[in-house]
Amino acid sequence: MAGKEPFPTLVVNEVWARCGGCCECEDESHGHDGKCGQRCILPMQGGPNIGGWEAIARDPEGPLTADNCMIVCAPCFKKMRDAGRI
Repeated sequence: MAGKEPFPTLVVNEVWARCGGCCECEDESHGHDGKCGQRCILPMQGGPNIGGWEAIARDPEGPLTADNCMIVCAPCFKKMRDAGRI
């Protein structure tokens, strides 16, 4: 299950290619309409500042697949974590 272990590198690479290195968060409570689109920097995975990002599960109980994975920027990740979503 995705919430229990990290996504495999191959999955993260596929999702990164899909999103073009931009945040895929669609939570409008974060202050953006539609997808956030914030640029992320590949070597900054896990970083807490602008450019940092995380690969998270759309469904924490779902599989470790690209369809269940999304790239979110550090600010959106922090908001999700603070809200208890992650």
